[in-house]
Amino acid sequence: MNETLSIFNSIVEDLLIDEVNNPVAEFVASDELFDRLDLDLNDDPISTSELKTVLRELVFKTPRTATNAFFNQLFGGRNEKAVLGDLLAVILNNSMYTYKAAGPQVGVEKVVLREICNMIGWGERSNGTFASGGSMTNFMGMIMARNAKNSSTRYRGVHEKMTVYTSIDSHYSIPKNASFCGIGRDAVRYVDVDDKGKMDISHLVKMIKEDIENGCTPIMVNATAGTTVL
Repeated sequence: MNETLSIFNSIVEDLLIDEVNNPVAEFVASDELFDRLDLDLNDDPISTSELKTVLRELVFKTPRTATNAFFNQLFGGRNEKAVLGDLLAVILNNSMYTYKAAGPQVGVEKVVLREICNMIGWGERSNGTFASGGSMTNFMGMIMARNAKNSSTRYRGVHEKMTVYTSIDSHYSIPKNASFCGIGRDAVRYVDVDDKGKMDISHLVKMIKEDIENGCTPIMVNATAGTTVL
């Protein structure tokens, strides 16, 4: 393990120096990727020095989305203590599904979730979970909205015209998730927005009233602040 950690330290130290002096990404065309990098799954093992070379090439050809010069999506830069937490999580490799397997890590999870609930303004009975990303959290939210409106859908499926409301600038996961949870992509209603991405409330109210008159069951408004899709 010490030799492996030595390889890691060597690559990371060089990367931290390199990212200060070089662009965020060294573009590698997708049709050139497998010619320029060794990404094959070989039956024969390679030496430690060869492994270091392969990893180094891979790391230095990967976009540096953790640098302060990265301004693309929802993140940029890195927090040193958070990096340490990630590294320790990988080393420990706990599964969080039981206290027996995770031990005090369960306590860490509970404390963080409680603090997030407090920041939102939710009471002591509130709870949460950590998801892989925005698409999954949107999916979980839609499932909860569906079940809250009609709990029998968990057992008998969706047998009514449920509708979801979201802005025209919203994330593409919304119609995808509508398909996943059984209400269908056509059940998504798109609300007009102003030049700042704010929902037109009068348009929203109009669509909800029309859908109710047409026998639909509104279950969720996907409220957003701006957009991540430009």
